[in-house]
Amino acid sequence: MVLVPPDSNNLRAEASNSKKAAILLYMLGEDVACELLKNLNSNEIREVLEHLSKLDKVSQAEVDMIMDEFYKQASSTNVGALNPDKGYANKLMKKVANLVKETDEDFDLSFAFTNEEGLSLLRMTDPELCANFLKTQYPQISALIISRLEPLKAANIIEKMPKKLQSEIITRMANLKEVAPEVLNEIDFILKKELSDLGGNRKNAIGGVKPVAEILNHLPKSIENKILSAVSEKDKDIAQKIKEHMFTFEDLIHVAAKDLQAVLKETDGQKLALALKAASEGLKEKIFSNVSERVKDMIKDDIDTMGPVKLKDVEKAQQDVVLIARKLEEEGKITFGGNAEEEMIV
Repeated sequence: MVLVPPDSNNLRAEASNSKKAAILLYMLGEDVACELLKNLNSNEIREVLEHLSKLDKVSQAEVDMIMDEFYKQASSTNVGALNPDKGYANKLMKKVANLVKETDEDFDLSFAFTNEEGLSLLRMTDPELCANFLKTQYPQISALIISRLEPLKAANIIEKMPKKLQSEIITRMANLKEVAPEVLNEIDFILKKELSDLGGNRKNAIGGVKPVAEILNHLPKSIENKILSAVSEKDKDIAQKIKEHMFTFEDLIHVAAKDLQAVLKETDGQKLALALKAASEGLKEKIFSNVSERVKDMIKDDIDTMGPVKLKDVEKAQQDVVLIARKLEEEGKITFGGNAEEEMIV
């Protein structure tokens, strides 16, 4: 292999914009960096901070290239090479977390505070092997691990577990709130060791009702019903909260035309107009294509003449429509669900 000196063109190709932004933030200091991050959305912040948390040594050539790109006249500035302090990213992210939480309650920075080598191995392991491993662990540990997986992967693992353990883990997942990063790191270390054999004070928000609902949405309906029934026996309030999160107003876009028409038939026109005030264009088009031209014109007119409305009123109207849909489903008059695979009876 032939080694060549760093080339600025290669550096430009290798360094993504978010990585360059992360390096720049490091050079600017916490306070200035925090002010700059106010101008980014939560996804952009997440991407930049993820690069920041993983920064290792940065060469002089790369520093010079970034300074030149952002400041145009910094080629003469003797910044030197960078050897990032891992504590810096943590301090900055703690500042940013409070800022972002004001506008995005679901923003999660746990990626920067925990290792995920073991979790990555779990993602690549066959669901049945995962289930066989996790069923030997304490249910609380299994719940904690599964809550950090993608919904479809988590659903595939839960489906392979014993029926009694399914409801136990789902209940525990729904009740999860915060776990110290050192605990997650210890669990990840054990996961890495065990799966390899198979072939701060800050706490991280994990689990909860919403991800549980997403996982159940990926399970076959029969298994979903059995799990919810078992969870309800253990904790009725949690079961109800899970059900409320399993179907949202925006999910109406996935409902079959005849079933959507049944829901719309039971819904008051003005309430529907209010609910659509904050709906996506896709859902609006879906609904308008399932009502008569006269009704469509009336709803559009109501929306146009409504003026400013409170978000909580829109959300209440949307929830009322969802309740109508759920009631019709429970009565067997319509069917809906976000399952990846529908059960077939031959």
